[in-house]
Amino acid sequence: MILNAAPARPMSSALRDLVDVLIVNRVEAEMLSGKPVHDPESAMTALAALGASHGSVIVTLGGEGLVVRCGANPPETIAPKPVKVVSSHGAGDCFVGALATRLARGATLMETAEFANAAAAAHVSDPDRAVES
Repeated sequence: MILNAAPARPMSSALRDLVDVLIVNRVEAEMLSGKPVHDPESAMTALAALGASHGSVIVTLGGEGLVVRCGANPPETIAPKPVKVVSSHGAGDCFVGALATRLARGATLMETAEFANAAAAAHVSDPDRAVES
């Protein structure tokens, strides 16, 4: 099961036991790990704490990319896509949807994370979806 832990809130051990891939942003990673998350390096520290209860974890960092830990493998950083952000609204939903779609097709977690990163970058930079305030 894929779990996007948004919005940040405590998670029961019964739910944790069902999760194959945990997706968190920096706020959620910090809340669930108890470690501050400001950048890819600090996300790696949070991953160590989160990894004890989750096999694979993705920490999304917006304009700083993401950090992915696939099972017992060491965490890897995926660089952000350089785009002009029009609106970040829905970026996480776009990322999770793209990730789930590729995983369902049998791609590896790293392949899907790369794809989802690109999909979210395209989403946040699309001027046709900008919301007037």
